[in-house]
Amino acid sequence: RHTSVPLRPGFTRIDMKIGSLLNANEVNERHTDLVFVAQADLKGWIPGWALANAAGVQAYMVQRVQEHFTPTLTAEETTSLEQITAEWMIFMGAGRETVK
Repeated sequence: RHTSVPLRPGFTRIDMKIGSLLNANEVNERHTDLVFVAQADLKGWIPGWALANAAGVQAYMVQRVQEHFTPTLTAEETTSLEQITAEWMIFMGAGRETVK
């Protein structure tokens, strides 16, 4: 709870936990797997436009991480990562237009 932003009737406050996990890659010891985890309790009804916006922001965050590490990947690894990212973002609710 924020004292500068008190609870207000008619508004829903989301309880969200975000984290990441770095694991050694089992196939290539020079690589590390990054797992991004987010858990949210919406605590009520959330408009569809707000959920779509949140999914777009998450897609952007994944894309930024991907762009940061892309120069160290081979072309085959980059293609595989792009496919996995697109499938994950669609699963999380981001439309295909959000993912490159």
